[in-house]
Amino acid sequence: MSKVKYGVNSTVLVLIVAGILIAVNAIGSRVFTRLDLTEGKEFTISDATKGILHRLDDVVSCKVYMSGKLPDQLTTLEQTVEDILKEYEVYSEGKLRVQYIDPTDDEDAKGAAEAAGIPQLQINVLEQDQYQIQNIFLGASIEYGGKTETIQVLDTNTLEYDMSSAIVKLTMDAKPYIGFLQGHGEKVVYQELNTLPQLLQDRYSVRPVDLSGGTVPVPANIDVLVIGGSEGITEREAYEIDQFVMRGGRLVVLDDPVALMETDGLSARPKDSGIRDMISFYGCAVEPALVMEHPRYSGQARFSQGFLSYIVPYPLWPKGAPGLLNPSNPITAQLESTLMPFTAPLRLNVPGDENAEIDREEAAEDGAAPATDPNLGKDQPDVEGVVLVRTTERAWMQSGSYDLDPQSPAMQQPPATGESYPLVVGLTGKFRSYFANRPVPAVPGTDGSAALAAADSTITESSETQMLVAGNSNFITDQFLGMHPENRLLIQNALDWMTLGNDLIAIRSRGATARPFEHDLSNGQKAAIKYANTLGIAGVVVLLGLIWNGARRRSRQQLRDRFTA
Repeated sequence: MSKVKYGVNSTVLVLIVAGILIAVNAIGSRVFTRLDLTEGKEFTISDATKGILHRLDDVVSCKVYMSGKLPDQLTTLEQTVEDILKEYEVYSEGKLRVQYIDPTDDEDAKGAAEAAGIPQLQINVLEQDQYQIQNIFLGASIEYGGKTETIQVLDTNTLEYDMSSAIVKLTMDAKPYIGFLQGHGEKVVYQELNTLPQLLQDRYSVRPVDLSGGTVPVPANIDVLVIGGSEGITEREAYEIDQFVMRGGRLVVLDDPVALMETDGLSARPKDSGIRDMISFYGCAVEPALVMEHPRYSGQARFSQGFLSYIVPYPLWPKGAPGLLNPSNPITAQLESTLMPFTAPLRLNVPGDENAEIDREEAAEDGAAPATDPNLGKDQPDVEGVVLVRTTERAWMQSGSYDLDPQSPAMQQPPATGESYPLVVGLTGKFRSYFANRPVPAVPGTDGSAALAAADSTITESSETQMLVAGNSNFITDQFLGMHPENRLLIQNALDWMTLGNDLIAIRSRGATARPFEHDLSNGQKAAIKYANTLGIAGVVVLLGLIWNGARRRSRQQLRDRFTA
């Protein structure tokens, strides 16, 4: 009798638990919530994406072309994609509608996927001890207002950015135009400078801009003008650039202090863009010098000597790291590294740098004279600056003649004390024209009367706009974008800040982190961490299993004692 009673109670308990689970699932299908314990909330869509979805004013259709039978190694990807898109549906309040289509055995669906630009992928699958090729679809098309954007391959590492940027792009009236100044020794867009334009072309229209010595203005459709690696910009061209800013245009100035002599070994000569005085007037001076960083905080460079090749920390490649990247600005808030090769130090001529404010407060507390320049902001009273990337306080400079040899004493023996230099600066506000109280340079081939007429139409103050100034253009070249991918995020974030706002910046930078140990570890500490990761987790699982098994035994014994008494 006791055994029957024990069995009935066990059955009732199972049914109750099953009923609770069914009820929880039913409620969960209507009320969405998620517990994400990762530091960066990697498995939860960001507030920026929620804002993008909340602002949708019409239905966005997302068709996910995913093969029904995926290889074992992709099963977690399938579940992750479904979880993330479920969040998109919930936070869009019905404006985003997701449809899953399996094109494997459906020729019409397969044709629709291929027409949308979603390729059929070939995956190596291990079956019966042999590798076989399996064809799968794993992409999506997003449609809105008669326009379509395609995600050719769904990648969980970039899915949120791919989805959100596609939605932003579809809901924009037109792509912003990014112009690259040409004709002054700059790398040619889509030729010598190829990687960055290709990264930008999905969301921007990229085009070269040639001012022809100042005979033509910056085209009216350019939203951001990038001046990178220029030398010898004429005064009339500077005037056209100034008037572009006065019309509300955004400016990115990447000013190289030296020209590398690639055919003459490790040597360099001074280089002048021709607009340093104008950029200094706007609020940020580019010093004619090279920054040297302490080797511990420098990038690794490869050099060859005869038949030998070696890699060493190179002080002329300052490396941004946590603590050197501004954590309160959206351009750098989520970055953890940058590389600024052969870069000039910058100096802010306008107020607003939070770090400088802290330094001044500390100086005042110590009784020292304040470091504030009484003329700070005199030329641009309505402009604020912020340092985005800086060196450590162990950095120093070299100027005049430049020694680039990694084996030279200057590289091997850094000074005992140094200084922290700004490397990238952002400027925001209403800018005053550099030519407001200066003669307007004449257009080449015309007489002075044309210049006098131009002076009457000179715009003397801009609307609210932005500038980015860096002391080098090397960090956006194909070589350094390939060597240091986070440089891509820095320049893309800056352009998004100028044209699209802060939403995509926050999304793109999620997960783009390098997490080095803050302190050097001994070999013993490294071995301890290695074995803790290898064996420790398995040991914890075994321990929890033993505890769980012991608890189950005690529970069963208590039930037996209760029903056999």
